[in-house]
Amino acid sequence: MSEDGYDTMPDTGRPLNAPRSRPPSSTPTELGVEDIPHDIPGDRDSDASDEDDCTLLSATEVNNILPILTQTQIDAAVEQLTHFVLDDGTVLGNNNMAAVLETCVPVLEDDGGFYIHKGEQRLHFSVVLAPRATWAFNNGPDGSVVREGYQEGNTPHNVTCVKSKMYNSWTKTSYAGDKVWTTQMFAIPLPSLSHAYVQPPRPSFESAFTSYNPRSGDWSISGIPVGRAESMAKDAYTSINDCYRQYIAKMGGKTMDNDPYNSPNKSMWLSGRRPVFIPKNKHGDDGYGSEYVDPYGTLRALGTAADLKYNRIPAVYVRNPEKPADSFRISFHDAHDVDKAAIYRAVVAPRAFVSRKGSKVLWDFRIVDLLFVGLRPPEVIKSPHKAIKKRKAPALDLDLAAEETALKK
Repeated sequence: MSEDGYDTMPDTGRPLNAPRSRPPSSTPTELGVEDIPHDIPGDRDSDASDEDDCTLLSATEVNNILPILTQTQIDAAVEQLTHFVLDDGTVLGNNNMAAVLETCVPVLEDDGGFYIHKGEQRLHFSVVLAPRATWAFNNGPDGSVVREGYQEGNTPHNVTCVKSKMYNSWTKTSYAGDKVWTTQMFAIPLPSLSHAYVQPPRPSFESAFTSYNPRSGDWSISGIPVGRAESMAKDAYTSINDCYRQYIAKMGGKTMDNDPYNSPNKSMWLSGRRPVFIPKNKHGDDGYGSEYVDPYGTLRALGTAADLKYNRIPAVYVRNPEKPADSFRISFHDAHDVDKAAIYRAVVAPRAFVSRKGSKVLWDFRIVDLLFVGLRPPEVIKSPHKAIKKRKAPALDLDLAAEETALKK
């Protein structure tokens, strides 16, 4: 079983949606990996989308489109976009998160994960975030995936992996044309993850250097909940955690982490992830096929014995300020180049699984999609951890020529 429980379920025999044209993502790899359809709202819905052939905007175009929001508009966005929501778009409100979860139960789906359902529909959490100053998006074509040898410098020509001088970490930098992606990776598990079981779910900034497994690599986001979204997100987290804890035994588990890595008191809160690779016989996450087809030869290097394929990437929308009911699209792989002043709505789905060893229930947020809403005004863009009090500069006499003359006398 993989670290996220994929191997717990047999093949359901569920057919993939028919491939559709969108070069180059529709081009098979050398391994013949099937094309993953794009722009499909969910894996349970095979209806065609009206956006099949839409044009993806560049990050520069997105920056020019996004309006600068007032604080009143930001507060309104938080209130309207932070809530629990079902598959069909039904909003369940944000005033009492615990009440929403009272009638929900974890349901085992065909990827081996327990998703929270209300009736027949999966529960999602929508939240407004501001990107972090660093490591806000781990969105390169291969995400945080590393191959054996990367640690020793045996990387493809368009990938570098450099060790930090201060920490036991590496920075992986990937290139494709004029695109550049960076992600931070640690060579050893964090202390809080040093359990007896094998391959716990790990934040995107950890790597598979010490126990190589391509499935441990992921795409991820990390943002700071904006304004009142912070308290609402904490309430949602507590309610979700309590729901899973209530059903530990029914999920086949025995215990849960009291302080999991995705809790609000962790440095990367709030984060979401999505595995880069999934088993070939499993259906991909909501989204569409990446426009990059194995640019670093990772899948070819793994070989057919790995029995893996690339997952879909999340859809990323951009609010159209002139027609709010409509939206533009940008590639998930370009999201890191959008102005850091932007705020975006992230839709995530709680997903739990039971570890193979230790029978521990673990859960995280799985990325569903993103929507860029607008830009924060310059006066509110500041880091509370890096606040610097400005002081008047002292008067200095830097007439070095006069000083040298005095020394020679």
